[in-house]
Amino acid sequence: MFAGIKHKVRRHLGIRDLEKKLDKLSLVSGKIDEIYWAQVFNNTISGSSWLTKQAFSPGRWAAGYPFLYILYRILNETKPQSILEFGLGETTKLTYQYLCNVQTQQQKKLLVIEQDENWLRFFEQNFPGVSKNVLLREIGKGQVKGAEVFQYKDLLEGIGNQQFNLVLVDGPWGSPQYSRYQIVSLVENDKIAADFIIVIDDVNREGESMTLQEVKLALQKKNIPFEEGVYQGVKDTAILVSPQYKFLTSL
Repeated sequence: MFAGIKHKVRRHLGIRDLEKKLDKLSLVSGKIDEIYWAQVFNNTISGSSWLTKQAFSPGRWAAGYPFLYILYRILNETKPQSILEFGLGETTKLTYQYLCNVQTQQQKKLLVIEQDENWLRFFEQNFPGVSKNVLLREIGKGQVKGAEVFQYKDLLEGIGNQQFNLVLVDGPWGSPQYSRYQIVSLVENDKIAADFIIVIDDVNREGESMTLQEVKLALQKKNIPFEEGVYQGVKDTAILVSPQYKFLTSL
């Protein structure tokens, strides 16, 4: 009997050791991918006519290089007219310079949702005038399918009747389940334009992955066709686009 128990314990420990090794291998692989995307991003923005401030600090809580790369390509090549961004940070360095420096036939709009006024004032020291495009909203807690989630208070009221071509989801703080779920509400309430691009960061985490699936379900319920892709690094970034932008899913 004891021999059988020892065998089960050893087998269990062996599985756990294997899982730990796989986790370490995944982390190493993610860091290698991140280095690759850093090189691609820096080469891509070199000589950019509109991205004049090119100092970035990716990683940790901020967007990683895969996100920055795909965002630059989106802005540079599709020239969206209306942008909604959840969270003021590294990606705003791109969107705000695009707003100020890129000439298009139509007037562009940028709306950034941010909860921390002190961070906004600090950020504005390097990007004067950005506060005109920022909507400050406190973070509260809500319920999604029985799960407690962080969310921006009165978000839909603040957005009003606007629709957006590009939505960047990297805020508020993450939740264990249905993280950053308000992007689903935007789809359900017709805040997404017909020619749309949705970028969701951190989909390697369970909470954001659950939300990604819910966004796809919301699009399907509205019979809105879309294409999807994932860019992998230390953090994974998902992109959902209307069919004409399929090329963005595999750059």
